[in-house]
Amino acid sequence: MAKDSDRLVMFGFSKGNKIEIDGKTYKIEGDTPEKRRDALKKLRESLPGKEGAINKALEGIADHEWAEVAKNQLAQTNYPTCISRYHIVLESWTQSVESAYYWCLNFFNDALGFGTIDKITDTFSAAEHSSFYGAAGQRLGLAQDKVAQYLATVGKMIKDLFQIVRELRWIDERLSIYREAFGHEEGTLTKAPKLKDGRAVGPSHGSEVTLKGLWADLVDGVVGGQRTGSNIFLMQQQLQFTTLPDLFFAIHPQKPEDVDKVVDEQASYANDQVKNVLKRKLVQYAAWRNSTYDEMLSRRRFTLDYLRQHYYVIKLYLSWIKPYLKHIKRLSADQSFLDNPRLISAFESNIIEVEILARQIPVDEKDYSCVLLTLEYHTKPSMQYQGDAGYHRGPIHVGVISVTWRSYAWTAEQVKNFLAMKAAEDIDLMKSVDSSLAAAMDQLGTDVEDYLKEAALAGKTPEAPTPEKDKGIDIFEPFVAVGRGVKDAFGSLIPSFPKFAGKKDEKKGVSESLKARAKRSCFTHYNIFKKAHGMLSW
Repeated sequence: MAKDSDRLVMFGFSKGNKIEIDGKTYKIEGDTPEKRRDALKKLRESLPGKEGAINKALEGIADHEWAEVAKNQLAQTNYPTCISRYHIVLESWTQSVESAYYWCLNFFNDALGFGTIDKITDTFSAAEHSSFYGAAGQRLGLAQDKVAQYLATVGKMIKDLFQIVRELRWIDERLSIYREAFGHEEGTLTKAPKLKDGRAVGPSHGSEVTLKGLWADLVDGVVGGQRTGSNIFLMQQQLQFTTLPDLFFAIHPQKPEDVDKVVDEQASYANDQVKNVLKRKLVQYAAWRNSTYDEMLSRRRFTLDYLRQHYYVIKLYLSWIKPYLKHIKRLSADQSFLDNPRLISAFESNIIEVEILARQIPVDEKDYSCVLLTLEYHTKPSMQYQGDAGYHRGPIHVGVISVTWRSYAWTAEQVKNFLAMKAAEDIDLMKSVDSSLAAAMDQLGTDVEDYLKEAALAGKTPEAPTPEKDKGIDIFEPFVAVGRGVKDAFGSLIPSFPKFAGKKDEKKGVSESLKARAKRSCFTHYNIFKKAHGMLSW
């Protein structure tokens, strides 16, 4: 029960938020499941070696339901305490028991007026030697192969993502040197440099010297990766141009057409031969600097667009993978069923569990009246060809079905938390898909986010509306949005119940009238189910 108690407390189904361990009281703070999960994690880390005491204390405050599993034997379940609970077992080895589920589903909607029905659980496990196990295994293998291909592609693209960001960082580093050398400020790259006496305005001397050093090392007189005799440093050593490097690194004309004027003014003491070589080198450098600057800007824009495209292609692949992962989970056998004594590997049998939550908001209420229906099948699947054409082969289930009804009166927040709690395993599965991308984002820091924002805003005028910031993936949204905007097509079939003012339950936040309505609906469904299936009823 330790794991179930943690989950109930985390999602707010508890009788309090304080536990006592070794005479000391600890408070589990947080108004959301995420915050309470972090609080529980910190509590366990702060009390090493007290795992058993913590589990016992959490079990004491968790709002576990008590159910009679056998005569005079009560046991805790992993469900919150309900208002009312009913349980029956229907056995039929001659006709299909699948119709019972659809009868329950339709009666909720058509007769009782529960317009929103959420499927919470849909798992199965088949005996290893059954034909159903083999048919499911074939479909499972196809889905697994497809996911393996997609994950391999995503892994390669995430690896490439590091290289793209690294290249953008290198480009930004080099552009910062160009900006200072030209006298530009960030964000004004297209403006012409402000000149004063042939020099860029601002702290550009060091940046200009840095660029000249790069040009002298990588471009000037370099052929095939090696320097030739026309390099300024080799000319200083071999041709006795002693002052050439000093003049080259001291004079900074911004445009090729200004070279003659600036050299004549600032190197008037040098002889004509040195001036001519210096002018040639400065013209070559100025042309290289301006062209490479424009090339660097174009390269950055292209790389930025490529990063944005690359990132969204990764997200596209992940969106393709997630449905396959969910299908794989549903096609995979539930490991908890394998130890069930009813499931024997040599027998043609399987176990299925289906769970749905039917909910409605009565006219005079703001909260939900809920009925939780759990169906557990122990059946013998018979693989038969169905339909007139006889080309589709599927299972027909005959055997035993166990049905449990539970009634609740919940607020919208409690419904949201319950759906998220029951879907916790699916949520962990989806989070594992994004874990590689999330880890890459953590390693790359905020650079990716900044580059993506810049790419999204590129080409937009200041008057254009700023695009809404990406809110990321809300892991609870798919489970609470199912009933949003659904029209009640069967409103005329909802029975009219007498209205009466009920006392407000301060703890749960719902009225007594809503509890009575939920309890009555639960009993009505249970009672009519028995009558419809030929059972003793009253």
